[in-house]
Amino acid sequence: MRLTRAIIKKVLITSLIGSFTFAQCIVHYKREACGGQHRNGKTNQVMSFKKCGGTAECDKEKAATSLSECQAAALKACANKRYDITKLKVITATWNGAAIQDAHGNSDFCLKYANRDKEFNRCSQ
Repeated sequence: MRLTRAIIKKVLITSLIGSFTFAQCIVHYKREACGGQHRNGKTNQVMSFKKCGGTAECDKEKAATSLSECQAAALKACANKRYDITKLKVITATWNGAAIQDAHGNSDFCLKYANRDKEFNRCSQ
């Protein structure tokens, strides 16, 4: 009886832990900076690429438990509040190692991003 309870307890704990694990959602960022200088004296390129450790491109893992959550994370990554620094972004993503697309079938989630016209290509020059 004790052995059966121990086995049931172990199976239950293992299944609960397994249900909380996240699959792998990798969002790939590629930025194009506005030309010129930032108001702090650094170039816009330095400021734009800062979020990727100083390079134009980088990958960031996002918490997602489903393909649709990964797609939503990729779409959210298109947001650009630094109009005078970042000219545009190309955001792609993989779900468990496989490339994924947006709801329109595009690999670049920013192509149909709702605020694309408002947030991209708004450099002050």
